[in-house]
Formats: sequence, structure tokens, C-alpha cells
Amino acid sequence: MVNYAVSATRVIPSHVTKAQAWSALKDSARNPVGFGGITECTILSESENGTELVRKLVRMGKEYTQVVTLFEPTWYKAKSQDPNSEVTIILSSDKEGVNYITFTFHWIHPDVKAGSEQDKQMAAQYEGIVNNAVESAVQSMDGRNKV
Repeated sequence: MVNYAVSATRVIPSHVTKAQAWSALKDSARNPVGFGGITECTILSESENGTELVRKLVRMGKEYTQVVTLFEPTWYKAKSQDPNSEVTIILSSDKEGVNYITFTFHWIHPDVKAGSEQDKQMAAQYEGIVNNAVESAVQSMDGRNKV
């Protein structure tokens, strides 16, 4: 069994406020089509206050159900049961007021042997996925908030 935990952090463009970045994350929770190969999304249920939703995704022809929890204004978590995976997105700021976005992905693969060639290939693949995801998020935030 192998656990893959990968993360990537990027600076959010200076013209995008933290509130605008959070708004973009909330929007992508409801409609992630176009991110990470997702081609369809259906909201199955949602809490009254909008802080948790269950969605069905189609990615590369496969259906996944995820529970998404939003902790305004900084933390987004999406958890799938099959495959067993979790995505956490955190918005943060440094003492100079620069805003950052961090994506952390965690996948569990009970069928992969640690140290195997498959393990090495999947680790490299997941590094690429997390970097592409954070880049796409920053580009999306940048594009929708240009003045």
C-alpha cells in the first residue's frame, strides 16, 4: 500500500484580493468543470448554510462522489471514497500582505507496492497533477479579476 501526499504553493496575483480568491474557490466547489479533467458535476446535496456539499464528478469517463467542506475564508476540503483521496486548498497571507494558495492532495493506493516502478511513476504523475492544479487555479483567479 502506498500513500501519496503532494502539495504546491503559489503567489496569488496582487490585484486579486483574498476575498476574491475565496469567491473563486467557492465557485469552483459548485462547478469544477474544466479543472483537472473534470467534464461534469452535479450537486447531490448541500447544507443550508452552504458550508458542505456532496457532488458527483465525471473525470476521464469515471464517476466520483466527493464531500466538499468550505471553511470561510481560507480552507477548502474535498474528500472522495473511491478512489480514496482528499484535496485541501488553503488561502494564506504573509506579514507583508502577499496572498498565497496551497493545494495539498492525498491519494491512497492499497494495490501499489512501495518502491515499485509503478509507485515511482505515480509519484511523479501526482507531482505534476498538483502543480497543474495550483497553476490553473491562479490563472483562473487572475483572469476573472483583471481590471
